[in-house]
Amino acid sequence: RQMDCLYITLDGSVDMDIPVNVSVYPNPFTDEVHFMLRSEHGITLDPISIVVLDNTGRVHKRYENIAPELNTHQRLSLSDIPAGTYFLSIVQGENVQIKSEPIVKVH
Repeated sequence: RQMDCLYITLDGSVDMDIPVNVSVYPNPFTDEVHFMLRSEHGITLDPISIVVLDNTGRVHKRYENIAPELNTHQRLSLSDIPAGTYFLSIVQGENVQIKSEPIVKVH
């Protein structure tokens, strides 16, 4: 499922917003989800963190320092969390954060 467009602000001498689309699938899932960051611009992204939250905001899993590869499918193992509804919070640095559409884990 594709999320709304995320805009990443490049630091340094370049000051512009670059659109990055994020897809998370399958939904529902059983053991793992895949995500893909897509952009038509040739940019390099800094490492990201992904936090798996339930609908109360409780953190169930955290992945740190993931090197995002644009236009490439990346896998997250979520086999050790209980069935339920979750969100992926994707964070880059201190300024960029996007929360996914709800994803549902089934048995």
